[in-house]
Amino acid sequence: MWQGNKNEPQDNTPLSRTTTRHLHFCHTFATVRHKNQSDMKRILFINGSPNRNGQTATMAKLLLAGKEYETLNLIDYKIYPLGQSFKDDQLDEVLQQMLRADVLVMGSPVYWHSMTGQFRTLLDRIYDSPLKHRLKGKALYFIFQGAGPSSAMLEAGNYTMRIFCRLFQLQYRGMATSIREAETLGANL
Repeated sequence: MWQGNKNEPQDNTPLSRTTTRHLHFCHTFATVRHKNQSDMKRILFINGSPNRNGQTATMAKLLLAGKEYETLNLIDYKIYPLGQSFKDDQLDEVLQQMLRADVLVMGSPVYWHSMTGQFRTLLDRIYDSPLKHRLKGKALYFIFQGAGPSSAMLEAGNYTMRIFCRLFQLQYRGMATSIREAETLGANL
C-alpha cells in the first residue's frame, strides 16, 4: 500500500495547488520514464575478439554511441566445438543473453582470413541448438575488422552472417569494417 510522501497531509485535507502540480508532474514523469524504459531496445554486443578492449570493442562503442548496451566477451565463456559435450559448457548462458536482447551486435576481428575461432564456434553451436529459432526477428549488426583484410575476406564474413540471419530469420542490418562504417551503421540503430 502506498504510504504517500511524509510531507503530505495524512488526513483528508485538500492538497494545495502546488502540491497537486508537483504530484501530477511526478506522476507524468514516472509514466513517461516507465514508457521510455519499456520502449527501449535491449542491445547486446557479442565480442568475438580475445582482446576485450581492442578495435572490435572500439568499433562497437562507435556503432552504439549514445545507447545503453551490454557486452558479452566470448573469451569469458567455455563454448566447446560442435559435437563435443562437457558439463562446463556455457553455450546456454550465452544463448539466454542473446534471447533476452532485441538487437544483437556481433563482432570479430579478421584472424587467418576469417572470424576468430570463438566466434565461429558460437555460430556452429547455434546452428545445432534447439533454441536457434527463438532468435527470429531480432536485428543483427556485424562488425568485422582487421589490419588490411582483403575484400574477399570481408565479403566471406558478410556472406556468412547473411546466411546465418536468413536461416534463423534475423533482420540483417549490415556490416561495418571501419570506424566510419560503424558510425554510419549506428546512425540507423
